[in-house]
Amino acid sequence: RASAELEPEQRLLLNEVFEQLARAPDERVLITGYTDRSGDAGTNLALSECRARTVRNYLLQRGIPAERLLVNYYGDSRSAGRNPDERRVEIEWLTE
Repeated sequence: RASAELEPEQRLLLNEVFEQLARAPDERVLITGYTDRSGDAGTNLALSECRARTVRNYLLQRGIPAERLLVNYYGDSRSAGRNPDERRVEIEWLTE
């Protein structure tokens, strides 16, 4: 699905991320967007960026400072094919 909208279950997961970030004010995360190989590579790159920024914006709206939320995106460059599971955003905790 070519969408960057958050589903209710994704909001629940992001609320858990928010809670963890709120309890650890020195922690930062890397938010990375991916797509599968369906469609045009340029469109997929933009979609993966939009997905990652949607997650970042949700956490910003909840009150997490921007400097704690880093964004990365790969489009379909790290995709093996057209598997819908490859349409995702990953959140990685960064350690100093």
